[in-house]
Amino acid sequence: MYLFEGRNGTVLFTGDFRLDSTDLQQMAALHSSDGSPKLIKNLYLDTAFCHPKLMTIPSREKSQETALALIDRWLSESPHHLVHLNCSTYGYEHILMAVSKQFKTKIHVHPWTERQYQDLPSVSECITTDHRST
Repeated sequence: MYLFEGRNGTVLFTGDFRLDSTDLQQMAALHSSDGSPKLIKNLYLDTAFCHPKLMTIPSREKSQETALALIDRWLSESPHHLVHLNCSTYGYEHILMAVSKQFKTKIHVHPWTERQYQDLPSVSECITTDHRST
């Protein structure tokens, strides 16, 4: 999400996202210093998945649980099996951290991805550009 604030008001662009009902309460950028929600003058909502056939998109937690189960099953079939996660943009922080935690290993990423997350300690401690350390 992107929040723009200026002389002409506040604009929120949602992008493609899924929020848990408790996430909004924790997003300081959407609240004034006194804790009250900011007045959003314009909202640009990504409606890419606003179709009746797509209304049952699983929660982030369910998606993560399913991905971890699939990865676990695949890795248990052979010590030679590898897993490739296409996490080249923002928004995959939760799955990177969950995979690292569950399998007790760092995730090998491209140097660009490592630079992208260098200022997010919770993610940067889960990733590496050294493929030998995973």
